Amino acid sequence: MSAPENCCLECGASWSDGKICEEIFHEFLTLEFENYNGEGEVHFYTVASYMIQHQRYSPEGLQWIRQQLRNALAGRLSLEEIQAIAGKSVGQDKRNWKVTRDKNTPIQPPLHWPITIVDVYRDADTDYHTRILRWAQSIIDTLDSQ
Repeated sequence: MSAPENCCLECGASWSDGKICEEIFHEFLTLEFENYNGEGEVHFYTVASYMIQHQRYSPEGLQWIRQQLRNALAGRLSLEEIQAIAGKSVGQDKRNWKVTRDKNTPIQPPLHWPITIVDVYRDADTDYHTRILRWAQSIIDTLDSQ
């Protein structure tokens, strides 16, 4: 069974208002870079969440980022500590695996994500930080329930 035309094949989000996930993602990145000391503080969560839901990570990359996202959300590691760990342990010269999924690898049917980037975008009444962190936590909760 294929997804309806107005749904994301990767995350299952409905695009009823016409904006696709990637457009929203780029809007979020622009917002974060324009206001790095504000919205930019959640950049790690935005990128990790989008990349996980849109099946952009390799299996090894997913395993690594999932653990770092879990650590960050639980307050076990700061974003600065995660960045340092990444440089020391998974830099391009330190690993023998790709971070991103090979473009020739077929995507899997999307999981049932309770919150997608489209939901985050539509919830404009809630503070941006709160929306992004809630989205990231929902991803970890969903993955952990599998």
